[in-house]
Amino acid sequence: MPRGYVARLTLIVALMLGPVLTANAHEEDAPTKSSKVSVSAGFDVTTAYFFRGIGQENQGFIIQPWADIGFALYEGDGAINSLAMNVGVWESFHDEQTFASTSSDSDSWYEADFYIGITVGLLDKWETSLTYTWLASPNDAFSTVEEITWAISYDDSECWKDVKIPGFEGLSPTVTFVFETDNQADVGSNEGVYLGLGIEPSFTVVESVDSPITLSLPMLLVFDLDDYYESPVDGSTDGFAYADLGAVLSMPLAFIPSDYGTWTGSLGVHVLLLNDSLEDLSAGNGTSGDSTEVIGTFSVGVEF
Repeated sequence: MPRGYVARLTLIVALMLGPVLTANAHEEDAPTKSSKVSVSAGFDVTTAYFFRGIGQENQGFIIQPWADIGFALYEGDGAINSLAMNVGVWESFHDEQTFASTSSDSDSWYEADFYIGITVGLLDKWETSLTYTWLASPNDAFSTVEEITWAISYDDSECWKDVKIPGFEGLSPTVTFVFETDNQADVGSNEGVYLGLGIEPSFTVVESVDSPITLSLPMLLVFDLDDYYESPVDGSTDGFAYADLGAVLSMPLAFIPSDYGTWTGSLGVHVLLLNDSLEDLSAGNGTSGDSTEVIGTFSVGVEF
């Protein structure tokens, strides 16, 4: 997708968000009812940006705003119990003007992604989703990459009902496949296939009516199924690519009136354990190229 098209799509989504956010801010006197449209938005500030284990930038100020609009299309009983669609944008701005190939005001605009997806609820406990994503670079740091993501998740809370840990509702296992359809994230010679196996248990560490603090422990193991991570040294690929071990503290921002949405703030740390191919790919992008990377994050998000 050309960068100009992605920029226009970003503007369109922003314009779509405007009236929705305004409507939510003035609905305190309206009757309470279930909405078929949900809106979420926020930003992350991070000490480094690694895209699926490939280092992009680890210097300077990095901010990554995002927005998502969801549409509940169906809810009911039976084998298929829900159907939803979502569209969204995700951006990454770097004050180091990472790999910018032009001299303009957009030099710091490293990445602009647009995605559209559909999610199906199955048998009450399962969800599966398909998402098509365009990853573009307004400052021409890289060529546009297109991907299809297929994710499967399972609600395992029933398996842990006898575990008496505050806020713990299971491991929330997820399996994710990514299929590159145009160009490659590793700038290799072949479109690749990625497999991610993840869990994210969470616990309430501070119980409070208004401001409980939750600790989440996201853990992800990633495998290169077919040329997703091609070594820039010899073109080889390995089965195991990297592990991402995280710890995130989050709490609702109760001082913001509910008329303006449900706000959440979080602080997190992630430790990446990279294989040799990812060390070489990251070093080639100007990041450290170490086998272990520690990344700190600060995030704010809102939902309507």
